[in-house]
Amino acid sequence: MEKPLPPVAALLLLSLLAAGCAGFGPGNRTGQIPEGSPEKAPAKQPESRASGDGKAPLWEKMSPEARAYLTELAQAFARQDTAFLLAQGEDQFEAAVRPYYDEESYLAMLYRTGLYGENSPPANADKSRLKPGEIRGIEYTDWEEQGPMLKVRGHLITAAAKIPCLIVFNPRLRTPKILGAYP
Repeated sequence: MEKPLPPVAALLLLSLLAAGCAGFGPGNRTGQIPEGSPEKAPAKQPESRASGDGKAPLWEKMSPEARAYLTELAQAFARQDTAFLLAQGEDQFEAAVRPYYDEESYLAMLYRTGLYGENSPPANADKSRLKPGEIRGIEYTDWEEQGPMLKVRGHLITAAAKIPCLIVFNPRLRTPKILGAYP
């Protein structure tokens, strides 16, 4: 009997297959939402800071697919669309984490807020909770590519504070999904 692939190997294999087979069509390649579209709403994008070479702003160097996904995500935070925000978890992450935590704890792990933004939060630390009803929007501050994955840093905006977050996803997949921080 064959042994199943470990989760990390399966995710890497899926990412490689999707990158080669995604076949993004010639449609809207700019990453912008067409004018007149009901989804058209201003999304906070990173300030126009120079990326290492001083020639192009940081945001403009990101792929159009990644910008489109992050714009959709920003609109969901602004609408306080809990169902959409919960549905963004990568399948294996969702299966391993979501059944064991309430929605607010799961969202904190998914969007890596507070201590979940670190690679290994201390086991005895007070864990974060994310309440979508308190979020007014998101601003993206920085990003970096690590293999097929994109790590986007930002702040979730509430009436009282800015909560740091880290969103990790593969923008090359036909339907990007977020890989949260395991507890």
